[in-house]
Amino acid sequence: SGFFRVNETTFLLEPLEEDAASWHAVYRAAHLRGKRGTCREPGATLEYDHEPKIPAAMKLYRWVKDCIASPSSPLHKGPRYVELVLVVDNEEFRKHKDLRTVQNRMKEIVNHVDKLYQPLRLRVALIGLEVWSHKDKIVVSPNPEVTLDNFLHWREAELLRRKPHDNAQLITGIDFHGTTVGLAKKLVMCTKDSGGVNQDHSTNPIGAASTMAHEMGHNLGMSHDVCSPCPVSKADGGCVMAASVGLVYPKLFSRCSEQDMWQFLGDPRTSCMLNVPRADELYGGPVCGNQFVERGEQCDCGMPEECSDRCCNATTCQLREGAECARGDCCQDCK
Repeated sequence: SGFFRVNETTFLLEPLEEDAASWHAVYRAAHLRGKRGTCREPGATLEYDHEPKIPAAMKLYRWVKDCIASPSSPLHKGPRYVELVLVVDNEEFRKHKDLRTVQNRMKEIVNHVDKLYQPLRLRVALIGLEVWSHKDKIVVSPNPEVTLDNFLHWREAELLRRKPHDNAQLITGIDFHGTTVGLAKKLVMCTKDSGGVNQDHSTNPIGAASTMAHEMGHNLGMSHDVCSPCPVSKADGGCVMAASVGLVYPKLFSRCSEQDMWQFLGDPRTSCMLNVPRADELYGGPVCGNQFVERGEQCDCGMPEECSDRCCNATTCQLREGAECARGDCCQDCK
């Protein structure tokens, strides 16, 4: 499953049977039905998620940075990598009834999140998937604040000790109170609070992926787009960090969201995102087209329609005839 665009219209693609090689259904994203969400500001009654509070240490850092840094001083905007562990609660597992179905759905969710972040020069790499197929390891409450606190405490006490990672996200099958579909803290990537909780609220995995991208955006220092213009109309999905979301899911981040993120990534405490994930740690084994060079691949420039590397065969992830390399500081003209 996935999506593609024709002009300004987004279409969703889903297999009609469990076999992904069988017939597929194609329909307009605008026809997708799911839980609507809005974001609560003070005095409002509905919430997508709260505008997260900024930890005191980060407030001090940003104040010092604003005072001593030149507004025009450039930040190093090289690639960043989020090594993600995804956790699936028991309600989500029971909703789909099959471990392989859940695993495939989670991979689709992360693939879409990764695609949303790629234009920001940030990659989201799934390095672990934990499915609570027997019972939950925390109390998963319809109150998203309770669930977030429980999840982050469990992550710090147990998950981080078992599996080092940059960020953890919970996918739940329960229905959060009201119109809430996700919650996360702000400016916390690479800390003990680096994570979020997300309701799988739509039949298509793009719904949960949009929520996760939004909550991870808060982890990365992004605020809601309440005051900044989005280049995409709300009717066509709008931007990921919009305070509210409708029936058409967002396609990109606003310029302000990108600036928020890179300002935060100037903090040396976000250095966990500088290392490239090891190929043998990526969940699910080698996949040609994910832009990570894995076992059995000589190169990986993405899907054929997005590959611009003339040294690499995007279909086979092997070097083209006569090429000796595809990327690297010492690689020039495929030599």
